[in-house]
Amino acid sequence: MKKTPVVLLACTILLLAGCSKSHTKSAGLTQVMADMKQKISNTQMTDLSADDLMPDYGIDSGDVKQFAIYIDSTGTKGDEIVLMEGKDSASADRIEKCLNKRYEQKKTEMKSYLPEEYAMLEKCRVRRDGTYVAMIVSPQHEDLEKIYLDALTPRAEKNCLRLFEGSGPDTAKASTLKGAGFFSAETVSGSAWRWNPCALQPGLPAR
Repeated sequence: MKKTPVVLLACTILLLAGCSKSHTKSAGLTQVMADMKQKISNTQMTDLSADDLMPDYGIDSGDVKQFAIYIDSTGTKGDEIVLMEGKDSASADRIEKCLNKRYEQKKTEMKSYLPEEYAMLEKCRVRRDGTYVAMIVSPQHEDLEKIYLDALTPRAEKNCLRLFEGSGPDTAKASTLKGAGFFSAETVSGSAWRWNPCALQPGLPAR
C-alpha cells in the first residue's frame, strides 16, 4: 500500500525527535590530526609544540585547552594545519583573531613568492565551531575539513544529515517541522547544500 505524505512526515518527525540540538561534541584533536595525516600528500611536515604558540601565532597557551599543529618544514609549501580548542568562548575569540591574522600573513607572503600555493590558500580558511578554531591549509583541504567536521558533529546530528542529504529543501515539510519546533531557520535553496533541521540552521556544505 502506498504511504501518504502525512505518514511519511510522521515518520520523519519521529526520527527527528531523537536528534541532538548541540552543534559540537568533544573531539580529541591529537587523534583528529592523526587521521588527517593519512590524507596529507606533503611528506615534509612537522608537528609544533606549545612552545611555538606564542612566537609563531601570538597565542597564549593559557587560552588553549588542547591543540594540534602540523606545518610544512621546507618553507616552499603553504601546508599548515592548526586545530585548537579554547578554554572558553573568550579564549576562542582570541585564538580566532590570531589565526585570522596568521592566514592573512600567509596570503601576503605567498602572493608574491609562491603564486601556486597562494591559489591553494585562497580556497582554504579559518573556521570557528563553538570553542574550536581551525586553520586548514592544504591541497587536500576538503578531505581534511570533512575529517575535522565529522569529529565535531554529534552522532544524532549526523543521523539527521544523512536523513536529509541530497533531498533538497522541501518548503511544505519545512513549515510543518518548524511549527512542531524542530527548527527555526529558513530553508536554503540550491543543490550545493543539504538541509539540516537538527542543527537549527540552514545546513552545511554538501560533501
